[in-house]
Amino acid sequence: MGSRLADDVRVIRLRENKETLLFATSIVLLLVGGLVRLMSADTPANLLWITGTVLGLGFSVFTTVGAVVRRQPSVDIIAVLALAGALAVNEPFAGAMITVMLASGLFLEARASARARGELSLLVERAPRMARRRVGGTVVEISRPCPSSSPATGC
Repeated sequence: MGSRLADDVRVIRLRENKETLLFATSIVLLLVGGLVRLMSADTPANLLWITGTVLGLGFSVFTTVGAVVRRQPSVDIIAVLALAGALAVNEPFAGAMITVMLASGLFLEARASARARGELSLLVERAPRMARRRVGGTVVEISRPCPSSSPATGC
């Protein structure tokens, strides 16, 4: 039972950090491929770059299919075409570089989204819960109703 919970936690962490993992992996594959290429080992370098390209292509196809299923197609199809084209014309370095560009964009977008969520949560927590209004000669206190759907806002 405990191992099942640990597996679930690992899956959740992987989902939360998939952009970071893709970014780190694509950078490592690109750089190690470059170092291997500098040592005049063309075939291993190409294999590392092809691995990076296939990784990016798989991720792009997965996200593109998901977007189409949700009926929210995006420009990710361009990444799919570019990565598939790099493989088709035997340009593994270009494909690995496209993967790094794709991964860096996704990584930055995920970080910005997480930061914005955090900032908005702080803003909601700081919102006044009560207001005072002068009616005639008296002051009336009006409390903000707490939405039942969001008890985490601190109401």
